[in-house]
Amino acid sequence: MKILMIMLLIITNMIGKDMAIEEIREDFYKAVSVEGNEDLANEVLEKLQKLVDEKYTATRGSYLGSITSKMSDYSFFPWSKLGYAEDGSKLLNQAIKEEPNNVHIRLNRLNSFINFPDFLKKAHYTQQDARWLISNLGKDNIPKIANEDVYKALAQFFIKEKDEAKYNKYSSKLTNQKFILDVENFKTRLEND
Repeated sequence: MKILMIMLLIITNMIGKDMAIEEIREDFYKAVSVEGNEDLANEVLEKLQKLVDEKYTATRGSYLGSITSKMSDYSFFPWSKLGYAEDGSKLLNQAIKEEPNNVHIRLNRLNSFINFPDFLKKAHYTQQDARWLISNLGKDNIPKIANEDVYKALAQFFIKEKDEAKYNKYSSKLTNQKFILDVENFKTRLEND
């Protein structure tokens, strides 16, 4: 009977997930990380574009918007950088309009916009997303498995906001070494800019 209950829980959990996104999630996070590389980002961009073309969902749109925004890091020409940033922004903002209570969409937009230069004026969106994440921590809107991602995003947000107390509060919750390293790399990059 216990095995049947466990199987039922696993199947129920899988039904709510987009398995196509789950298959590329690890590569996606590598591609959008501070030390991501252009080849992997292009590969993930192509896969996500195919998924969105097959079946659009707000979640898929947010992942596509996030990787599209990341492509601006690899562009040489300023107009290409702006084009990628704007195309990604439109997808991310549309996804939030469609599903404002989706933690993955909020995280994708916050993680993308937090890396944008100030002149693109996305700070109000990062503040909205950070407030939403803080107010929903510990609630059903954020599954426990996503808590580490939320703490990482909030730590990066408070680094950029230069709020050392809140940065320490949220970065101290990180246990995953990769996330700790990502936040430290982000902090170093901001200090060197």
